[in-house]
Amino acid sequence: STAHGRSWDHHRNHPKAVLTWYKPNWFLGNHELKTGVEYLRDYASTPFNPREAPNYRLIFANGVPLELTTQNTPVFDVQRMDNIAAYAQDTLTLGRQLTLNLGVRYDYMNPFIPASCRQAAHPPADALFPEQCFEQIQFNKQHLIAPRARAVYALGDAKTVFKGGWGRYYYRPTLGADIASADPNRTATATFQWRDLNGNSDFDTGEVNFD
Repeated sequence: STAHGRSWDHHRNHPKAVLTWYKPNWFLGNHELKTGVEYLRDYASTPFNPREAPNYRLIFANGVPLELTTQNTPVFDVQRMDNIAAYAQDTLTLGRQLTLNLGVRYDYMNPFIPASCRQAAHPPADALFPEQCFEQIQFNKQHLIAPRARAVYALGDAKTVFKGGWGRYYYRPTLGADIASADPNRTATATFQWRDLNGNSDFDTGEVNFD
């Protein structure tokens, strides 16, 4: 979506494959074996290219000129994360009362900010934010193993069931909360003291020291 020059583009590609195999009366009981692999490509971008001119905002205090703020726009930020996972699970039924669910999952997570370039900012911010390129920013690659075990035991009265289990879970980084703030190609604002030398209540060259 796009509004006032800012766009939001966040999408995920998530192909996966699952194989299930049921094996009755084999090694202590009935087994439902399941294994799978999946790939998640997470992509986010919030480019900002406002078409309104000029590229500054004037701040007054009780009608008195005070400050000028300007931005580094246009900018085009991109954040990425590749997640490859594999898992195996066995649902084992022992008789009519006890069911065990045993599994393990492996995740490889690779969050990064791709290399990018930006054009010079719209005046008067072009001297502050010149045309520039940025190298890729690599976050920690993670190799995570998460075992899990669950048990369900049903009493003979057909009314009472006991459930319990243990599992290890990991926090999955998110592009917006964990990655985007480190992108050097995101919107930035600079604020300066402004002196309205000619008294026209507008910015003119020489009224702000951008150094």
